[in-house]
Amino acid sequence: MLFTSKRNILGLLVTTVQLTAATPVITSFTAGTPGAAPNFATTLTAFFSGGTGVVNPGNLPITSGIPVTVLPRMATRYELTVTNSTQETATLGAMAYLPTLISNSNHTMAIKNGVVYGWGNNAMGYVNGSVSAAIQSPAKVATFNSLVAKSIVTGITWNLCLINNGTVQGWGYEPYYEAGYAYGNGTAMIKPTVDANLTKVLALAAFHYSYDYSLALTNDHNVWAWGAGKPGGAGGYLGANDATIKLTVIPQAISKPVPQLNGHVVSIAAGTAALALADDGTVWAWGRNDYGYLGNGMMSTTPVTTPAQVLSQDSRFPNGILDGIAAVAASSMDCYALRSDGTVWAWGRNFNQTEGVSPYLASAYAIQVQLPAPTNSRWVSAISAGSSHCLALMNDGTVWAWGNNAYGELGDGTHTSNPAPTQVTGLPANIVAIEAGNQCSFAVASDGTIWGWGWDNSYQLGLGSSTPKGSNGIPVSSVPTPTKIPGFTLW
Repeated sequence: MLFTSKRNILGLLVTTVQLTAATPVITSFTAGTPGAAPNFATTLTAFFSGGTGVVNPGNLPITSGIPVTVLPRMATRYELTVTNSTQETATLGAMAYLPTLISNSNHTMAIKNGVVYGWGNNAMGYVNGSVSAAIQSPAKVATFNSLVAKSIVTGITWNLCLINNGTVQGWGYEPYYEAGYAYGNGTAMIKPTVDANLTKVLALAAFHYSYDYSLALTNDHNVWAWGAGKPGGAGGYLGANDATIKLTVIPQAISKPVPQLNGHVVSIAAGTAALALADDGTVWAWGRNDYGYLGNGMMSTTPVTTPAQVLSQDSRFPNGILDGIAAVAASSMDCYALRSDGTVWAWGRNFNQTEGVSPYLASAYAIQVQLPAPTNSRWVSAISAGSSHCLALMNDGTVWAWGNNAYGELGDGTHTSNPAPTQVTGLPANIVAIEAGNQCSFAVASDGTIWGWGWDNSYQLGLGSSTPKGSNGIPVSSVPTPTKIPGFTLW
């Protein structure tokens, strides 16, 4: 950019020309459809001017109009920053939606080649909709004719599966409408059934603990919630009409009434707090807040029905708002956020030192989890929140765990809880996906093998005949070291 000025010096008219830096402008930043396993290679394309572009996580240089390939581990918001010579910046986020590889509670579900498999507790049809004894090894559960299953989430008793045409099918046991059907009386749904209320869905989330509810993110980038209940109580998850509705099969609009979120949500998570990640990298939360679950700087027994921004008192956030977030996760005790710089942040109850902090002090603000410091070659690429522990996946394929370890869910061979993130040993060298469940953990290797450890009271680890047994021949309830699921791979 040129800046000109004219001055009269000793009777001469002198024109001065100064060069000033162009203002960074981002026209677009998009992520393509992830490729095949195990890399799920995703193409990012940006169009911008007025500076040099860098994509995070990964500190990856990018040129306007020239696609670059990244190898994401889970659904992640990538952040493009364009900087000029005077350090003016412009930022924009893009999401890469990947298939859900595993989701579990007291049963486990997985998708292989568009087909759903499941194993574990099936007492009320939790796995396949047909009441039976526990399913000890991965078994085919559902196919959808010519359609393909893209992702799946579970509550403790129900399943929601996203199909490639944007519709949702659900099955299991749904006392509070959480699977999206008008049973609501504890009926086991015998087969997957299309939810007519949900179309054009991008992502799903589900939660069971003190309340049972489900979330959907639709392609207009808004969030919808349904279920949400224990009779006679309201948890705030259904939005503005929560106290009146209490229980519903009809998805309720959550983000549309909030101007900063209407049309701007790119990812969701469900826990004691419900989370929405906005396209500007901020996190919004609603639901229970008695132990600071919402991260809004307050603790209250009154549920919050309108999403509030998550805050932090760390000096890296001068305006007090947690930002630059790439992914979110939630559990019954805490919430987590993975920042684009590779750091992990947590807030909530910290009951089992799940925020990586000892002693057991709740936090109503986001605080940093003390994982290995990110570098230009190594950073956290994915997080997963279990009921009382957390997992982090590094881009080098290593897995780190912290929190409660009563059932060996940290995978260190002990039952001693640990607030310090510690690398899980005994896993293959290149892990590409993680899942922290109800006091159990899973990791998927680049060859498609699945490794599980932790609580196994209902065969949720899927070890089948390989399930460890005690001296009395009865299967043990915990497996404290990573063990490969025999005879089954995801690809």
